[in-house]
Amino acid sequence: MSRIFKFMKSLGRRLKSDMWMRFFSKIPLINSISYFSWKCHKVAIPKFLVLWGLSSAPIILSVSLSQIPEGSGNILTKFMQKLGEGLTVSELFVYSASFLTPLIYIIFERYAKMEAEESFAKKITEAMKVFRGYQILWFISAFFLLMTAIGFSSVKTGGDTFNNTFLYFFLVDGAYFIYFFALFCWYLSILDGVFLGGDFVSENRDDEAELVSDFSQRLVKRGGK
Repeated sequence: MSRIFKFMKSLGRRLKSDMWMRFFSKIPLINSISYFSWKCHKVAIPKFLVLWGLSSAPIILSVSLSQIPEGSGNILTKFMQKLGEGLTVSELFVYSASFLTPLIYIIFERYAKMEAEESFAKKITEAMKVFRGYQILWFISAFFLLMTAIGFSSVKTGGDTFNNTFLYFFLVDGAYFIYFFALFCWYLSILDGVFLGGDFVSENRDDEAELVSDFSQRLVKRGGK
């Protein structure tokens, strides 16, 4: 009786998890994250944090060696304030471009693995089937990559004509948004690299089928005794 209770409880948890994952699979951006199993996230999260920390080390080190600003506020607040001042818009554009490119490159990597006799259109279509929501993310990433290139060149050249345009203010004001979006895309590219096979819903269904099969076999064995 206890085994039946444990089985029903485990099955209920899996069905509930499956329901939530189906819900998240309908939400843009989140559906890309929910496509990967928790096993993939456990591998990708530490890798992402370490690489992000190493890539940000020059800016963090430069801020750490700067003088502590005067005024009220704790040391952490002053450090974050100094970090925000040290991270210029042009540097944000460079970082964003670097973090966007791995996700964009996935399609070219998949395209190169296609059979040579396949048509170009079919290769592109198949190469785009990476993970849920990849197509939308790819076009947004390509657009932001172009915008960061324009923004970086305009900031560096300092042309007064472009600096007075709406596009310039959009890029400068949205620099942090593009940066964090680029981080999100970079994390997804890392997830794709450590993909362990199958999305979360599929894994749950496979585990559920295996659980039902094992339970049925135990009942058959018990009935045969």
